[in-house]
Amino acid sequence: MQNRTLKQLPYNPDGTFGTALMTVSVDQETWTDVAGVSRMTKKIQGFGSSAPRTTQYSYFSSPADSYTYGRLKWQSNPDASFEYYIYSGFDATSSSGTIIKYTPAHNYKWTPGATAPDPAQCQIETTVLGGSSSDVSTTLDGVVIDHRSESVTYDVASSTSILTEKNYTAGSAALTTVTGYYYDATFTADQSNKIKWRELPDGTAEAYTYSANGSGTTDTILTGEGNRSGVTRGSKIVKTRNRRGEVIQEAVYFLNGGGASPIKMSEWIANYT
Repeated sequence: MQNRTLKQLPYNPDGTFGTALMTVSVDQETWTDVAGVSRMTKKIQGFGSSAPRTTQYSYFSSPADSYTYGRLKWQSNPDASFEYYIYSGFDATSSSGTIIKYTPAHNYKWTPGATAPDPAQCQIETTVLGGSSSDVSTTLDGVVIDHRSESVTYDVASSTSILTEKNYTAGSAALTTVTGYYYDATFTADQSNKIKWRELPDGTAEAYTYSANGSGTTDTILTGEGNRSGVTRGSKIVKTRNRRGEVIQEAVYFLNGGGASPIKMSEWIANYT
């Protein structure tokens, strides 16, 4: 158990500060060893005050259940809301499995204990993990109110890591965003793991290139008509960064397509004195 005390100098009505630190708040944390790891089981914000706010955590503690051992079982919050978790399909080495999370609906009050919350009174979020993919759906009163998924693949030919994100609108229909990342030792440090291109649900695309520029980098971003192979019409933004990554110059161009030269529409430059 540990207490964290915040003290500050008082500010007087005449605009001056007091001479002695005064206690503003005290937070108390309780920690317990679970599955060989120290985990927080209770946190009281405003400890000792007239209106303390308590958050409690409970963990699965049976070593016999390898896929749940040490995982969060439930969390109760100061506003009487909660999160309750059910896990299946996991083991000590696999990242694949299913996580079900209950949160309250319809002003439902649940008292943490041995009895699980009533699913009929909860919003239910189901996450299916498949190693390099995830699918998350949320239901309320048996109706799907949110459904999205992510998957990662690797294109060997172009040394590109590809993230596909789907936000389902109805049934199997989905708004899909596909993003490619530079991912290979052959790319420079200026490129590695940065966005290479993005295809958006509205049919437009973005293309990114990066290059060294003295001690900084130059980022070029094309946005508009096109696909992962390139943008043919739209806008071009060129950002110059210093060695700290701060943008010190930016120019915006109009891409008219058809091989025409980009037209500079605006520019700003940071001058340091």
